[in-house]
Order: sequence, then structure tokens, then C-alpha cells
Amino acid sequence: MDDNVQRNGKNVVIDICDDSSNDDENDEKRLDELTEEEVYQMTFDMHEDGETFYNAYAKVNGFSIRNYNMHKDNAGIVKSRKWVCSKEGYRDTKYLEREDRIREPQALTRVGCPAVFSVTLERSSGKYLVNNFVSVHNHSMIGPRGVPFLRSHRKVSSSDKASANTMHKVGIKTSHIMDFAAQQSGGYESVGYTQKDLYNHFTAQRNIEVADGDAEGALAYLCAKAENDPMFYYKYDVDEQNRLNNLFWRDVTCRTDYMCFGDVLIFDSTYRTNAYRKPLVILAGVNSHFQTTIFGCALLTTETVETYTWVLERFLDSMDHKKPMSVMTDGDKAMRRAIKTVLPDVNHRLCKWHLKKNAVSNVHVLGFLADFEKCMSMSTEEEFEVAWKNLLDDYSLHQNQWAVDVYKKKTLWVKAYLQDFRIYYLFRYQQPDATWSVNYRQNDDIMKCSCLKFEPIGFPCQHMISVMKMEHMREIPSCLILQRWTKMAKSFPLHGSTPMPEWVTQTIRFGALSSACVEMCYYASHITKGYNETKEEITKLTSRMRELYVLHVEEEQRKMRQNDNVEGTSMHFGVGDPVIIKGKGTHNLAKDFIPKTRKCGNCREPGHIRTKCPKLVHGDNVGSMNEDEDTYESDVSVIHQQSFTGRDSSIYHPTFMHTDYTTNGCESSVNPNLTANWSRNSESVQAQFHVSNVEGWEDDFG
Repeated sequence: MDDNVQRNGKNVVIDICDDSSNDDENDEKRLDELTEEEVYQMTFDMHEDGETFYNAYAKVNGFSIRNYNMHKDNAGIVKSRKWVCSKEGYRDTKYLEREDRIREPQALTRVGCPAVFSVTLERSSGKYLVNNFVSVHNHSMIGPRGVPFLRSHRKVSSSDKASANTMHKVGIKTSHIMDFAAQQSGGYESVGYTQKDLYNHFTAQRNIEVADGDAEGALAYLCAKAENDPMFYYKYDVDEQNRLNNLFWRDVTCRTDYMCFGDVLIFDSTYRTNAYRKPLVILAGVNSHFQTTIFGCALLTTETVETYTWVLERFLDSMDHKKPMSVMTDGDKAMRRAIKTVLPDVNHRLCKWHLKKNAVSNVHVLGFLADFEKCMSMSTEEEFEVAWKNLLDDYSLHQNQWAVDVYKKKTLWVKAYLQDFRIYYLFRYQQPDATWSVNYRQNDDIMKCSCLKFEPIGFPCQHMISVMKMEHMREIPSCLILQRWTKMAKSFPLHGSTPMPEWVTQTIRFGALSSACVEMCYYASHITKGYNETKEEITKLTSRMRELYVLHVEEEQRKMRQNDNVEGTSMHFGVGDPVIIKGKGTHNLAKDFIPKTRKCGNCREPGHIRTKCPKLVHGDNVGSMNEDEDTYESDVSVIHQQSFTGRDSSIYHPTFMHTDYTTNGCESSVNPNLTANWSRNSESVQAQFHVSNVEGWEDDFG
């Protein structure tokens, strides 16, 4: 097909010829004026040429095509191929008669259209001859402004994919990428594809990355990250059937944050959002701005002491065995035993958020949560015991199993039991409601206060500030300044260098070349001579770069084939996908949840959807869609009309009527003046079709 299709700027020339034909009697013929007899006399070098012709013919006449079938011989050569109108056939009744349907069925698009075009291979000449062509349709054609949105006339080109990938990698939304492409092309009808096509492209890319399976894809991705970043760390193990069991990973940012803010470690395993229901363990902390920071992640098979021990050991191994001062968990018994095994000297605390969540789910009494929080904040053991007894009496919780269990763990969550320090008395100062003591040792500037506000937060309390004023201190003692709260919290060098990934290099080059061409395109677009000269040079450079790219791809493939037998170079780990496990179960906080009633998107009333809203059906609309005829009628004109005649008078004349708007709201960019050079002889027909930009349908410039 590449030998018969020549691309010259925005024009596409389809050269379908027979070497034995002469070029004498030539005249031009518009594609929409071709008769069935003239189509039957065509020959094609390749079956792809037939598809290109029929698609161009469909674009001019206002319909879309799709493949119907293809027959090959034993050698794999295509013997025949058939294309039909996209509205050929009917929807199967089983999709219309479903009783368990949740949503409304999509609009019917197939109406049994008889239009067809097929070619067959002639063995003697090696050409493809037209053996069936029906130009008659049983439905209305689409107007010129809607043609670019038909399925067979949409395609995301390689250059568009490269540009979209560059923007997608830096976090630009797909909808914004589509808006940018429309702005560059002069409208959505000139882009050549729709936003859905762009979404499908990104989805296809993600599917390719995990083509070998979820486990293989994940491990291949982590392995590539480790090769490009020496500070990246990941470990995994497999079960007896060689399936992925446990997986832990962290990057260089996690390591840096842990070295700066790893005094408190949060161990959270409440997430189960993956298809295999594997618990996702997140090891997190808090940075100098009280923002959550991630230290590492792990996917586990079971929530047992062994698996939690494995995670903590891998975590410490990745952090040079630096241990935190405190670990906060949700109270899981297996997790608590694992912490005692791996981190015996670390303080274990229960997470306040999980405690409040469990309190709400176990005690359904209004006001209990507020009183429970007061018990958590008691500063002395005596105050807590009195408050807890009153809490049990007020809410009749003496027989509540959750209250009994949580009281046994009071040393892990009550503030009064978390005071692990010694108090030294230097002086005492009075306030109306209470008395505090502050210990200050001048030799090494150690200061402590009985209010204990510095220990959990790291900020000097007001009592310490008063002592500093009395001691005439000019600066805060160094023992009261934690590095994690300073501007220099992360000011230490990181060891190791990170090589530049190949895709990053390609993206940078693409951006540099695109930026370099912007100024040239701006000046060249203002003058005809500059436009033609620039266009000619770009065509030459594009051809040359395509040749270099093909040679580069072939060289890379050759290297890959040579390395196939080298041990250790294969990206395949031989690890199967994990089994779907059954977890311990999660707390259901919404047992009495009532599903929301589906409401109309227009009037917000239940009982119908937006497309069947009575206010829209009976309202004053600018135009209406005739569902039986697939024709949009407006107050100005009918976008497209046609009438059919018999096969003998098979010339089809589309009518393009001027309107200010269409169903898609875009201006027309279809050029109906498509011509064909025509010659005849007694044996064959030679046709050369000149189609103005079959892909983009832009108007002529210059």
C-alpha cells in the first residue's frame, strides 16, 4: 500500500493503475460522481488500496465503513476482502430483551444498510478486482461537519501520539490535551480524532505494560526503576506454586523523608483496593509541615505475624536499619507481636483515628465519642480512672466487649500512660488554675516541663518560654529545636547518582525540537513562498528521519535477539499472578446504608434519566433529532439530504446546504471537490484519485 499511496503535504494521492493501460484519454472525475459501472472497472495492487479508496469514497458521501470479512489461502495471501457500511445489519435481540438491565440501552445504530464494497484477487495478474459494489443506502447521510467524527475517518497518528504522550507524562489531563490539539488544528473537526480515541490510546499503552500478567508487569516495572535509580529498593517472595506472595518497595524520596522524619512510624494496613484483595500496607509519617509522607509500601498475602515481620525486616534493611522512636498501628494483634519481635525497644502506640472509628462503630450512642476523646486526653492516671468509670456508668458499657478490650490496652492510647520520662524540679511558678514544674540544666541546656507538650509535638511550651525569659536567654536552647521542624530538615547530601532513563531523553529531545520549530512555523505561515519552502524542506527531513528511525529500530531488535540467550537479561521473572485471598474482614460503618435514588441530570427528579426528561422533550429546543431517519433538523435547514435511484442511474449527488451549526457544533472542513484522473481501454481501467487531505480534510492554504 505504501507504494500506491503518496503523501504530499496535505494531499493524499491514491495511485491505482494497470501497467498495460495508456494515459491518453484522461478526464477528471469527482469521487461522489462515480457510477457503479466505473467502480466495477477498477483494479488495485493491494487490498489495502481498496480500503483506502472506499473509505475516501465514504468520507465524501457522508457515511462510515467497517471490515466485514477477509479470506486467505494456505500461504496467507488475502484472496478476497469485504467492507460494508457501519449501519449494516441489526443489533441482536438478546441485547434488547435483557431483564436484568441496569442502564438504558444505547441508541440503535445498525439499520440493515445494503451498501457493500468487496474485492477479489485475480491470480493471473496479481491484481484485486472489484466483484461487488452497492452504492445505495437505506438511511440518511451525515453532513460534512459531522463526517470527521465518524469511526472510520478518525485516527490518532504517530506524531499526535508522541505529542500526547509528552503532555500525559507531565500530568496534563486528557481533556486538556484534546483542547490543545483542537486549538492547534483550528477546531475539533480538524483534529482527526476524538477525546475517546485519546483515552483508548492511553489505555492501550497501559495494557501493553502489563501484557505478561499483573505480577510480571509489576516486577518488570520495579526492576526497571531499580536499574535507573540505584537508591530504589524492592523485595518480593513467592509461594510453593511460584506465585507472587509478598512485595515491598520504596524509592529514594521515601528514604530521604524517613532519614529526616522517621522518629514516628505509622503502620497502616486498612487498604484493599486491588483485584486480588491483598492488604496494602502503607508505612508513613509526618514531615515538618504536618503533611503525611510515605516511607514505603507493601502488598501482603495474609495478615499474620510472619508477613508483618517480613515487611518490617525489609523496611529496616532498606533504611540502613535506622529504627523509629515510636510506631503507631490500628491495634492488630499480629502487627503488635511483629513489632515486639523486630522493634523490641520502640514505643508502640495506637492510632487515635482508628480508636475513634472503632468507638463510633461499636457504641451507637450520641455524645459518646466526645466523652471518649476526653478520656484519651487525661494527663494523670487518677483522672483517667475516674473519667473512665463515669463513662461506663453514663452509657451502661460495663458488659460491652469492645469497652473491656480497649481498657486493657489503655497503656497504648491514654495520654497519662504515655509519659515515659523523668521530671526534675528546678523552680516552680504559680498560675491560677494549676502548677507546673520545669527542669532546666544550664551545663548542657536540657529543659523539661511537666505539661509534656514538647515531647509529643516538638515545640517549646509557654512555661519553657517563661523560664528562658527569666534566665535572660538570647536564643532557644538547641535541645528544644528539632531538625525536623527547621528549614534545614532535608539539607544533607544523598549518595548515589541516577542515570537518565531513555524515555526521559526522548521526551526532552521531542520537546526541544518542537520548541525550535515554533518560531520557524510562525514566520513561514505569513507568506506563501515561505510556507511552500518550509513545507518542502519538512517533507524531505521527515523522509530522512523516518529512514534513520527504521534503521535504529532494526538495530535495537537485533541487539535484543542477541541478548535473548544471555543469562540475567530477560525481563521475565517467571512469577505467576497471586491468588485472590480472603482477608480478615473490614469494619462496616454503614450497615444501614440506603442506596441513593437515581435522579435526572436536568430536573433532578427521580423516575427518569436526562435523555427522557419531560422538560427537555416538551421544551423549546433549537433543533430536534429524528431517530427514525438519523437526520438532524434545525430551524435553518436540513444538513444533508439525498434521494435514491435505481442501479442504472447510480450517480449519487450529495447536497451540502449551508447552516450555522450542526449536531457537533463544528464548522465544515470537508472538501467535496475530490477528483480522479480517468482513462479507459478495452482491457483495463486506470484511475488516479486526487483526494484533498483524506485524513485531516483541511482547506487549501497558500
